[in-house]
Amino acid sequence: MKKLFSLAVVGLLAASCSKSYYQVYTTKPQGGSIKDNQVVFENNHLRTSYSLWGLGGNVGFTAQNISNDEVTILVDQSFYVENGWTYDYYENSTTTTHTKMVVEEDQNSSVNNFLFKSSSKKKSTAHTNIEKTAHERPSEKIPAGAKRYYGKFSVASGFYKSCDMAKYPTKRSVNELKFDEESSPYTFYNYITYLYKGDTMTMVNKFHVTSIKNVKQKDAVETKSNPDCDAGLVSMVTVMVDASPEKFYIQYSK
Repeated sequence: MKKLFSLAVVGLLAASCSKSYYQVYTTKPQGGSIKDNQVVFENNHLRTSYSLWGLGGNVGFTAQNISNDEVTILVDQSFYVENGWTYDYYENSTTTTHTKMVVEEDQNSSVNNFLFKSSSKKKSTAHTNIEKTAHERPSEKIPAGAKRYYGKFSVASGFYKSCDMAKYPTKRSVNELKFDEESSPYTFYNYITYLYKGDTMTMVNKFHVTSIKNVKQKDAVETKSNPDCDAGLVSMVTVMVDASPEKFYIQYSK
């Protein structure tokens, strides 16, 4: 289950080591398991995969059709639920993107008189604006063996305060708070509705936070070797000690 979560995390470590801290959250996926550095839920038709690791906890998921028949995700009947609050995946939204295309063409020009003859090439530039509009679909088909990604939400946006946990700990004073499902500050799940052979079915992927700890940045990271077999080189990368697909973090400063 160990993997070098290289720095995509590096950008997050730009702040001064002496003043930067991480609040690390560990979750329990209820009915899920960890495979190939992902949290995986599975039934007879769908396999959903998560990696919460990141700032705030990404609860986006990849849905893979593991059946032999088509599956249709009913986006307008699927929801993200956190601490009892429900959020829609389907918002009947429209997205418009603008693309600017630049085309250059060579043009020949020539001058011919009794004194001299010359020719040259000039470049002409044409600018084209392309507008593309996409409408959100209330349902989306997934062929057998294929995948789709759904991601809009994250778990936490703010610091969790507790008198039982030092906000700016030293390495010796790190205290980890423990929770069960009932006392957990965050319980969340994706409620996925889909059609299979004409029947409407649901799949629930549920998590709850089981522990929280505050760690000084220099104690939260380590340097590891990263071999490049093709180039025959070994580079050193900075990684998060706690990086794991069922965990996430909040970063803060003193």
